[in-house]
Amino acid sequence: MNNMQKGYCYALTAAVIWTGFILISRLGGIIELGAFDVTAIRYITCSAIVLPIWWFKFRFNLLNIKLIPCGLIGGLAYALCIFQGFQLVGASHAAVLLPGLMPLFIMVLAFLINGEYSSVEKWLGIVVITLGIFTLFWPMLSNSQGLSIGHLYLVAGALCWAVFSVLIKGWEISPWQAKVSLAVITCVLYLPFYIAFLPKKLSMAILPDIALQAFYQGFMATIV
Repeated sequence: MNNMQKGYCYALTAAVIWTGFILISRLGGIIELGAFDVTAIRYITCSAIVLPIWWFKFRFNLLNIKLIPCGLIGGLAYALCIFQGFQLVGASHAAVLLPGLMPLFIMVLAFLINGEYSSVEKWLGIVVITLGIFTLFWPMLSNSQGLSIGHLYLVAGALCWAVFSVLIKGWEISPWQAKVSLAVITCVLYLPFYIAFLPKKLSMAILPDIALQAFYQGFMATIV
């Protein structure tokens, strides 16, 4: 298998993973679980996966001041925004907004924050993607009742992930450090507040749904 074939395989795999993430996340939005519950499940599971690897094999200083905002923006803020959005917006809309807006936001913020210049070809691709999003949502934009707060949550989630992506590159944070900061720092800071103050809809009656979210959300948060 040559490099081009490998590239297509990786791209197809990424598309399948993202499709599953959107569908499972939307399922979490229409069953009894709330956005706060799904966020907790996501990062408890992810932390359980990466923490032993960090402790026994690839340890680094988790108290690095740069990792905390990365974890809060790319982990907590991103998750809360998108899972709130998934409760209010269909999977097809999320599939357009999240992957569609992330590249646009990343390129703009990379220029504004890190001073990175992108090629004309990349900007042309972003223009095409943006026009596609605008075309799909034009009927809603022309109807004041078409768009909801859920769409804004998804846009905010895409923006959070873009800020996170630009920060980890500008601060030269490795993928492993970014992954652990997303999982562990988010879990440590969010879980006590979730337990003490936030509404919870967990019950034994929806244990299969909890298990499904734990498996897929933890898996996604670990590999993406």
